Amino acid sequence: MSFILLIIIYAMVSAAGLALLKTSFTETSLHWSSLTSLLHDVAPLMRNFKFIIGIVLYLGGFMLWLRILIERPLSYAFPIASGALYVAIIFAVYLFIGETISYVRLMGILLILSGIILVGRTL
Repeated sequence: MSFILLIIIYAMVSAAGLALLKTSFTETSLHWSSLTSLLHDVAPLMRNFKFIIGIVLYLGGFMLWLRILIERPLSYAFPIASGALYVAIIFAVYLFIGETISYVRLMGILLILSGIILVGRTL
């Protein structure tokens, strides 16, 4: 699998997992102010479909990240992967949670994508 395709899949899977985790936390009204409340809130999460799918997707993203690290140097892979993940997160929360994307963020996304292209050309 090509490096770019691996990065895109990693970013999409991880972002979807994180967005689903966030929605599951909101749906179960978590209040983790102490260890007791944490233990109390875990049971409803384990029954939440979005939480389970979010965990599976996020773990899948972690496995893809390990594959990326095996194939490329960390100083090359990390800036590209983290930039791609940030861009994917912005679009995932727009789709899954309904957060708005401001023009400033869109400009930031363009700068990040430019940085990814520049870093990607260095290896």
